[in-house]
Amino acid sequence: MSLGRLLRRASSKASDLLTFNPGSAGSRNSLDGEIIFSKNNVCVHPAEPLPGLPEHHPGYLCVHMEKDESLGTTLILTWVPNSRIQKQDEEALRYITPESSPVRRNARRRPRR
Repeated sequence: MSLGRLLRRASSKASDLLTFNPGSAGSRNSLDGEIIFSKNNVCVHPAEPLPGLPEHHPGYLCVHMEKDESLGTTLILTWVPNSRIQKQDEEALRYITPESSPVRRNARRRPRR
């Protein structure tokens, strides 16, 4: 999925959360720090290849809501390289990764050490 498409999906989801009708059924308040979208193994490619470094840099991508008094509600995009994620962090990521994600399905098949 391209970054542009991902951002459009996240923006659409955030817009749906922010423009609800308070009197309608199924409405809810968006929470500060609420995760809108998350995915592991999202590859970042440098604009120009760097000597001695791999071409693909997989990492964990997250789009979350943040409330600020002056800015209002904002979408925050973060990406953390997989190489910086510790084993205990990887376990924690499974709890915030959607059930339908291949990361969750693959984790069940992986033998524990």
